[in-house]
Amino acid sequence: MSLPRIQSALEKLDAQLSETQSQVKKVEDLIRTTRAESNSRSDKMAEDQSAKFTNLKTELSAMRTDINTMKTGLTVRMDSIDKRINTLEIGFKKLEETLRQE
Repeated sequence: MSLPRIQSALEKLDAQLSETQSQVKKVEDLIRTTRAESNSRSDKMAEDQSAKFTNLKTELSAMRTDINTMKTGLTVRMDSIDKRINTLEIGFKKLEETLRQE
């Protein structure tokens, strides 16, 4: 799997998490409005869910940062390899010219 695909998948997952969190909030609001009394267990569960989603978002952000770091490192390495190949090509061309002159 390529890094751009992983990045895209992470972004989609992040969007889905945001949408799910929004839906959870709507359900929480509906529960609160339909009940006249406050249910402490429901509040605690909502807080726990919110904390879980926050943790997931933080982890996704860290993963995205790690992938971007890897991507940058790979780009630097690929550029280095490209320069080495170009240098070798130039060297082979010079060698070929020298051998033709002899």
